[in-house]
Amino acid sequence: MAVDLDLIDELRDEARIHEEACKLRASRRYNTRFLPRFFRAGDLVWRLLGDARRDSSERKLAPNWDGPF
Repeated sequence: MAVDLDLIDELRDEARIHEEACKLRASRRYNTRFLPRFFRAGDLVWRLLGDARRDSSERKLAPNWDGPF
């Protein structure tokens, strides 16, 4: 039992290193597929309608998009 308590700090450090490595891999993978988009005033875009804007009685047939704006 005392040996396990001595190894807790080492295990915690290994877990922290593993967590940081996983986060770094995930961010690299995301950043390779991410395409930045820039909009200017006057560009036509689609606007997503939230649940608050939809009529609850016609939710199934309500459009998901509103626009272009």
